[in-house]
Amino acid sequence: QTFEGVWGVGLGVGLYFLPVTFLAAACIPTCYEASKNEFTNIAHMAGVFQFVAAVGSVSGVLVVGLLLLPVIGHSYVLVLLSLILFLCSLLIKANKKHILVALGLSFLLGRSFNQDTYWVYDKDSMGNRVIVLDFRGKRSLWRGLGSDGEVHIESGRVTSYYIRQIAGLVKDLPWKLKNSLHLGAGVFLLPRLIEEQSRGDIDVVDIDGSLLKLAQSFFFYNKPKKTHFFVDEARRFVQRTEKKYDLIVLDVFQSNAIPPDHLITQEAFSQYKKRLTPRGLFILNFVGAFDGGVGTEHTQWLINTQQKVFSNLYVIAREPYKKTLDNYLVVSTNQEASFEDIIQNSKRRWAKSLVPSNALRFDEHQVYSDDFSPASFKGGEITQFLLSQKKQRE
Repeated sequence: QTFEGVWGVGLGVGLYFLPVTFLAAACIPTCYEASKNEFTNIAHMAGVFQFVAAVGSVSGVLVVGLLLLPVIGHSYVLVLLSLILFLCSLLIKANKKHILVALGLSFLLGRSFNQDTYWVYDKDSMGNRVIVLDFRGKRSLWRGLGSDGEVHIESGRVTSYYIRQIAGLVKDLPWKLKNSLHLGAGVFLLPRLIEEQSRGDIDVVDIDGSLLKLAQSFFFYNKPKKTHFFVDEARRFVQRTEKKYDLIVLDVFQSNAIPPDHLITQEAFSQYKKRLTPRGLFILNFVGAFDGGVGTEHTQWLINTQQKVFSNLYVIAREPYKKTLDNYLVVSTNQEASFEDIIQNSKRRWAKSLVPSNALRFDEHQVYSDDFSPASFKGGEITQFLLSQKKQRE
């Protein structure tokens, strides 16, 4: 990211490979002995080798920096280089022991870079730094401290756990969805999965209009006819629309991994409820905890706020339920019997990772409201915790 443009990439990769090139040039006399070519003298041979090495370095920098690294990453470049050097050692009839040692070192070198990370995209948008990141065969979108979705690079398969949880839940619904509303686009992974299930019309709302292009460019998304994208503020859209939805999903985060305060107040949840059909489901994705540690207080306020609006509420954790800081899904409905039947009939993992109902009793805690919503303040400890984790990873 320090070097930009063709010249920048050339300079950056040149510096990256300069030590290797220098050491290789220092080994020219050894290469001469190994090659057994009939040069008139060592100076003549060194000049020829250095010329070939210089031409190879320049062309190699351009090919590797502009083509190979962006496409296949560091690991495969090193493996490819190792194989080439191995073949060269066979051609010059090097000692068998040396060949085995070189092959072993090449393998270890390739494995040491197996965790390479590559930035595919990095720009600022709507006050957030937006990064598309490739890591260990997976591609993810990062805004602020959290990932907005992840896919397998080769197949395009969605690998985000909570998104697959929601899609599995929707697939288990005994009735056919006529439509759904997604507040927060991410990179359109959930709308894509629901569209693949042929689950009716899909309205997607996000304040950042660039996300659709990112999804199409990097996340294998081809916008289907039944999906409609609206560039708007989530709550304002809900206030203005007159449509009723069988499913509403709120998956919106600020750069600090906390939903905007005004989207998780009691008044906001009441507005979402008005836009649901009688048997509709409201699903909220949030980062929280139930273990009394980081994020617990924010979780208590958030759950209690929703309980003031919806008659039935269920929280789905990862499997197994560990109570610690993580992504959780809150499913709210006014029809207890219908969702209880779904839980009993489902054989999917999400149905086995429900947070016990006795862990959701927070009557003594206050609620987030339009008049008083300190969600960002309550979630501050989550932000600090995630920042510390990010620094450890770096």
